[in-house]
Amino acid sequence: KTLWTKEVIQRKPAFIIHPSNTYATESPATDGKHVFAYFAAAGIVAAFDLKGTPVWRADLGAYPAGNGFGSGSSLALHEGTLFVQCDNDEKSFVVALDTASGKEIWRHSRDSRTSWSTPIIWKNDTRTVLVTLSAGRITGHNLETGEPIWKLDGFDGSFSASPAATSNRLFFGNSGPGSRGPLAAIDSRASGDLDYTLGKASKSVPWTRAGSGPGLSSPVAYEGLLYVIAGTGILSCYDCQNGERIYQERLPNARSVAASLWIAGDKLFALDESGQTFILKTGRKFEVLRTNRIDDLFWSTPAVLSDTLLLRGADHLYCIRRPDIR
Repeated sequence: KTLWTKEVIQRKPAFIIHPSNTYATESPATDGKHVFAYFAAAGIVAAFDLKGTPVWRADLGAYPAGNGFGSGSSLALHEGTLFVQCDNDEKSFVVALDTASGKEIWRHSRDSRTSWSTPIIWKNDTRTVLVTLSAGRITGHNLETGEPIWKLDGFDGSFSASPAATSNRLFFGNSGPGSRGPLAAIDSRASGDLDYTLGKASKSVPWTRAGSGPGLSSPVAYEGLLYVIAGTGILSCYDCQNGERIYQERLPNARSVAASLWIAGDKLFALDESGQTFILKTGRKFEVLRTNRIDDLFWSTPAVLSDTLLLRGADHLYCIRRPDIR
């Protein structure tokens, strides 16, 4: 049942978007007390309490996106701070907002153009950093000030997929229509301007692989293995430490994949556009355990609760749980 519905803003969009995008692409975030929503097409971040009462609203401005595709970066949240990545073709920046008041804590301007990747909080064995992927650049920011702790240049094109991480490695990559870009790892001890040469290992970039980057779907790391899926439904598994490819297999009868991979329990899940969910055994052997199907169009990544799976289709929101759980 719908508990409440609130209108954040009513405004004619200043810029066009691609037909496959929407004006509400960015996923909301919650700290258990508030719900935070970002509408980049209007430039508005809004906070509500769990009863739907408005708490604050911040106007960050609306900007044109690359090739008219529209925006795509969702929110990141960490210990009372909300992080917004606004990469565009006019005035790119990353901003930190206080979750209680919406006041700006810091803003880091950047010279990069449009990117659609969502920032992540990487808590590793050295420090905790905010990681952003902009056009051609990967940056690890200080959470308190926004200043770069490290940055890496040299990647062609923009990013759509977000990074995956372990306690000592960060994994990222990109690809474009009809081609696969590189996949690479960054060491948790990295600092300063990082050296990157495709196919050449360094202290801060322990491995790179050509033609292995993800498309729209973000990769996931689990128990020493990195899983990457291409938009064509080809799933690859890599060793997190050395980048060795363990397997590369096509999911049987899979359609295009836009939703990101996820892990629940010890299983790997992949959802294609046609509503097929592939449940795979994690580990060094490719094994599809079963496949389920919902007739809808799926581009967004499901949300996993302790006993519930939420899937957002083009027409409906689906809640799935075991019959014995109420």
